[in-house]
Amino acid sequence: MAEPSDNPPPFDGESVLTLTTTQIEEVPVVTAIGELDVMTAPRLLTAIRGVLDSGRGVVVVDLSGISFLSSAGLGVLVDAAETAGEAAAARRARLRLVVDDQRPVLLPLKITGLDHTLALYDTVADALADHPRPSD
Repeated sequence: MAEPSDNPPPFDGESVLTLTTTQIEEVPVVTAIGELDVMTAPRLLTAIRGVLDSGRGVVVVDLSGISFLSSAGLGVLVDAAETAGEAAAARRARLRLVVDDQRPVLLPLKITGLDHTLALYDTVADALADHPRPSD
């Protein structure tokens, strides 16, 4: 019989964040489900950069399935927006973030003021049609 270990197995972030990339109307959509924290945020950034590097004009990132957003996750969103070459209030943003009204995502964005600098949308359909969220 194996004895219990005081050392948990190494954590790789795979179990708490699921990422999928699909195409809708020829626009890449990266969907994130789970927790976006210091361990998982680099995976999202890698996925977004991979799509941006493919030369697509618009990338939609669906964060409506995120249950936790840390400061590391916020940093990734800012980094991804900078990578996409966004201006602070760009109307035709290349990086479009779907956040709906979820407190785990929207509240940190509002507290930090990023809701005024990132292109936020209520649904994937709104992001595809470029109908941003109304500013509060």
